[in-house]
Amino acid sequence: MLRDLAPMLKKERGEDGNQYAVANPGLADEMEKQIPEVEDTVRWIVDLVMSEIREEKVEKDLEIAAIHLVDLADEMLPEGLKALGDNADEALLNLINLKKKTVSTRRDEEILMGYRRQLFLYRKKTLGEEDFDTLDAQEDLAKDLRALGYYEEALEMRKKLFEVRKRKCGPDDRSTLKAQANVALLLSDLGRHEEALQIRQENYEKRKRYFGPENRDTLRVQSNLAVSLSALNRHEEALLVKQDALEKRKKVLGEEHPDTLRTQSNLAVTLRYLNRLEEALSIERDAYEKKVRVLGADDRSTLLSLSNVGVFLIRMGRFEEALSVLQETYDKRKVLLGTESSGTLLTQFYLASTLEKLGDRRNALKMFRKIYEVKRDALGDVHMRVVMEREGITDDILTERIEGLL
Repeated sequence: MLRDLAPMLKKERGEDGNQYAVANPGLADEMEKQIPEVEDTVRWIVDLVMSEIREEKVEKDLEIAAIHLVDLADEMLPEGLKALGDNADEALLNLINLKKKTVSTRRDEEILMGYRRQLFLYRKKTLGEEDFDTLDAQEDLAKDLRALGYYEEALEMRKKLFEVRKRKCGPDDRSTLKAQANVALLLSDLGRHEEALQIRQENYEKRKRYFGPENRDTLRVQSNLAVSLSALNRHEEALLVKQDALEKRKKVLGEEHPDTLRTQSNLAVTLRYLNRLEEALSIERDAYEKKVRVLGADDRSTLLSLSNVGVFLIRMGRFEEALSVLQETYDKRKVLLGTESSGTLLTQFYLASTLEKLGDRRNALKMFRKIYEVKRDALGDVHMRVVMEREGITDDILTERIEGLL
């Protein structure tokens, strides 16, 4: 591994008069002789690379070196942490920071989550389960678990975090309310919308009382409260809440703040459910254009808006336009989320439906079959099934569409 790193790291490290110049494979061999333990080698490279990052000297070669570094570190975890002693916490934080700079695939995200888990377990063992640094590491891990679709584990972790925060900080402390809101997020992910709504209503009332109706966190909970109402088909109520939240966010955050744009997209979806399609399309297209400018064309929120535009066009019978939009969304989501994520499968379903409407029965059948197989094989992925079935994409519907095309 050091031979891979050697050509990329051009710096010298001086320590007690000794110089270890890592600039070619020969010197790397010499360094390995002087630093024989892999844990010490990793610690050495962590220090070297992190010193460059702190000085904002991260260039392409150094980023490549960081990728090799985290792969090398993977060989030492968790047993190698013992050799690092008191430096283990810092070493893991450095590895996490390095990996964050090189994440590009789901495998990278899984590796990063593994480092976060190691940090949480290390702090739990050395600092205690209820130490605030341990709780911070646990929350970071829960966030990664949710992002990667491990909703049940993330929910149990966040429930424990909420109980600890409530006991240590009090039921109305800002950190406790944040932990409570995070529990509601996972309940919503899992389709437990009544429970999520109840928590969000309590959380929203407390935030309004303590922090004011235009506080950023209050507005975030208000928007999520409206999402729960929509999920329970209470669309008229949801519309009023979303309209109020959008106006407040425009005032407090500005029209192009990411939170404002997410609320705008949520409003468009509610209008779709109320069959106000022209309004929905206009609002979502505006949100999409702003998201491209603010977040980038490949951001997940941007792609969600693009997907919504495609779905609205289908509902309006504008299939040629929908096909172009959905194909672009599908191609990007495959790369960003993977072929078996709920977002990718939803886009694939609407793309297949559009192809069917346009007479391309062969490709539509192929897509419907693929969706059915993935959904059938993903019995443990509760969130994926909840999301798809909320959109009416049940096993029976897929079977009916496939049989209709045979």
